[in-house]
Amino acid sequence: MSDGKRAVDSDKVWTTLITNLAYLPGLLTLDHTLRRVGSAYPLVALYTDTFPEEGRTALAARGIAAQRIAYLLPTKSSRDYSADPRFYDCWSKLTPFGLTQYSRVVQLDSDMLMLRNMDELMELPLDAPDMAAQVPPHPDSKRVFAAGHACVCNPLAKAHYPADWVPANCAFTLQHADADRAQREGADPTEAEASIGVHLVNGGLQVVNPSRDIFEQIVAYMDDNAADLAFADQSVLSELFRGRWVALPYIYNALKTLRWPGVHDALWRDDEVKNVHYILTPNPWDELDAEGNLREGVQRDPRNEITHSWWADACRERREAERARGIADQWKTATGTGKPLYQPAMAATLGTVKTAAASTTAPTAASESSSHYRGFVAGIFSGVTKLVVGHPFDTIKVRMQTTSADRFAGPLACLVSTVRNEGVRALYKGATPPLVGWMFMDSVMLGSLTVYKKLLGRHWFGLDEATSHGGATAAAGGPALPSYGHGIAGIGAGLTVSFVAAPFEHIKARLQVQYAASKAERLYHGPVDCLAKVYRHHGLRGVYRGLGSTMLFRSNFFFWWGSYDVFSRQLRQHWPAMPAALVNFWAGGLSAQVFWIVAYPSDVVKQRIMTDPLGGGLHDGSPRFPRWRDAARAVYRESGVRGFFRGFVPSFLRAFPANAMALVAFEAAMRTLP
Repeated sequence: MSDGKRAVDSDKVWTTLITNLAYLPGLLTLDHTLRRVGSAYPLVALYTDTFPEEGRTALAARGIAAQRIAYLLPTKSSRDYSADPRFYDCWSKLTPFGLTQYSRVVQLDSDMLMLRNMDELMELPLDAPDMAAQVPPHPDSKRVFAAGHACVCNPLAKAHYPADWVPANCAFTLQHADADRAQREGADPTEAEASIGVHLVNGGLQVVNPSRDIFEQIVAYMDDNAADLAFADQSVLSELFRGRWVALPYIYNALKTLRWPGVHDALWRDDEVKNVHYILTPNPWDELDAEGNLREGVQRDPRNEITHSWWADACRERREAERARGIADQWKTATGTGKPLYQPAMAATLGTVKTAAASTTAPTAASESSSHYRGFVAGIFSGVTKLVVGHPFDTIKVRMQTTSADRFAGPLACLVSTVRNEGVRALYKGATPPLVGWMFMDSVMLGSLTVYKKLLGRHWFGLDEATSHGGATAAAGGPALPSYGHGIAGIGAGLTVSFVAAPFEHIKARLQVQYAASKAERLYHGPVDCLAKVYRHHGLRGVYRGLGSTMLFRSNFFFWWGSYDVFSRQLRQHWPAMPAALVNFWAGGLSAQVFWIVAYPSDVVKQRIMTDPLGGGLHDGSPRFPRWRDAARAVYRESGVRGFFRGFVPSFLRAFPANAMALVAFEAAMRTLP
């Protein structure tokens, strides 16, 4: 089940299960067609821990609500579905019966395409949950849920299907005699003596009044009988509630095979069908290229030509609308075949789940390795972007912070003087250390930030791993790390990355305050020369000069990451359709400005310490600030409180574009890299 909170502000919702990226094109197109037909109710994507972060990002970019659920598996018995692995995922499609935060849930498979509005399902009369859950069954309980029939014709002649799955036993065959009636109602499942097909549910669409008691009955039946349940969720519902469900007409769950010649084309009417279900591979998107056109060399089954072209048209329409909104994300499927991620060998990793309390999934080694590789490379893009945009501002800031108040009248005067006397390239003095450093610093900072969020979520806030780092989970309305939890994680990340940042920032600062235009007149001829000289005369302690002040400065990451979470939540709440890249841009830029407003005084002191003469064999003067408080007193003695904000303007102006663009570059690289 889920956490009990709503993902959207609606009492009635459509839901669809998503466990892997292979079915993401189907989900996105389903949502597009739901909106296109004017449904008054939102779609909620129910995702398991097997669904990766890039998929959740794609949902958020399109304003699709997402809600984490546990991966549901039997606990007492099992069945080998290796001939049809999709059935491992199908157990989780029973979850809507337990989503008691909603009064009505209509579960849709993600390989569906809505052609006409069917909001009437939200008002379809069903048994009240207290009556439907009675054991033994209440004699008047005949409408526990509603669904369409399974087609037992087995048109592909799959060998592992039951021997009695033949056209003569199919519920749809019984309706051939009155095709008009078949558009309005399904074959009656309460007829005890009817053929087997009349009692079999197709799990693609379920209309449910959620009930904890009913869900517990379903899970108990699943646990006790899984070895005998040939079709997973469909078998549970068909057997546990035999004769107690409402059969919807085929138009609500129009299996694409019904339209095939000689199957049930006698019933099918294009102008009546409301919702097409693309059962059996290939899925429509498996045949298409990135632009939604039929891939070269693909031979489409003639029986699917019309129905698959409907999906392709809707997909192209969706992608065109997304491009107009600036959505251009990409992702890669885990298997490339459209098959579920789950395999029997994964059972030890996923565990067996009954309720939300039994959270399960750990990431695979392959996914962890891929994530680390992509994060590292994306960090390079982030660092380069931050440097190109922000370093000139940083040079002016450092010069303003570390010189006497009468040297420059202000940041503009400092800029003009620097360019006039030293050239434009002087604005990028000391750029090499941060260029190299940001690659490592971003990796350490973002990596440790994630670790601290997970540790805090698990051990302090009582959250599971999937919900402890916020992000898409927070946007989905599930339990997430509170904003101050993000802030605390930020402190930990700031202290950790200080051990990487201190030497880079130390060398950078010393290079930035060399005012001589000629290299020959400078003490240090570049970052390597500076590092070598400092280490030669003062050892590792000299290289790490200013570590304490760096840790104090970076402890203010509390305000950066705490406010980043606040801004992200507010942007998603008030502008749910805002693309993820734009959320990153605004939240990243605004939170960086919050950080600099709070942290700037400690940065001034840090820069004073890092540019203070080291003395000794360097012959650069005598040290003036042996302790942090000595530097702070000197700043106050020279200019009072205003001294702690000297050079603030270029720093503040730099904060938004540099950090906003760095986050955009990082996220874009993460979405693009394989």
